[in-house]
Amino acid sequence: MVFRQRFLTCVVSLCVITNASAGTVWPKPKAVQHPETAELLTFAPKFSFKQTGVISEILSKALDRYSAMIFGIGGKANITGTDDGDTYTVQRLGISGVETSRASAEMAKHSDHLLLYSLAISVKSNDETLGPKMDEAYSLEILAPTAFLKANSVFGSLRGLETFSQLTEDCGSWYCVRETGIQDAPRFPFRGVLLDSARDYL
Repeated sequence: MVFRQRFLTCVVSLCVITNASAGTVWPKPKAVQHPETAELLTFAPKFSFKQTGVISEILSKALDRYSAMIFGIGGKANITGTDDGDTYTVQRLGISGVETSRASAEMAKHSDHLLLYSLAISVKSNDETLGPKMDEAYSLEILAPTAFLKANSVFGSLRGLETFSQLTEDCGSWYCVRETGIQDAPRFPFRGVLLDSARDYL
């Protein structure tokens, strides 16, 4: 009974903590810089994710998931990548045709909004071995017309994609994000959970 009460208390507390408003990041990154005159950037109808440098299958699959998370399932958005001079383009989930035309009409009324055309993702290392020494640091710079996500490993780029998705807001008939600069890395080399069996019997 006591364990059940403690467990429910933890769950409720976690729900309260994670109930962050749109456009905020949780957990809080190491360093966040907002320009003095941070603009609200509107996603262009043909917004795309671009992989530069090392091309990773893990990252490509993650872009599928995050494109659907950010823009909703059932649409189309471009994901392009370059590797040693070779370029490929693949249709992915993203903004649907109906949403695109509606967004274009709305953006015509709000011409003062700056457009964000792409997120360029640069990964330096092709090492996809996940372990305590994996470098999960990343930097994210969101400025028009192109945002840049840089990481030493593919897992750092995944952390940056999660941050980018949390910064994205649904602004009615279109999606938008504020100009931001973020530097982030794990505080500790590994994560863990301690269960005190002397107090809580499972």
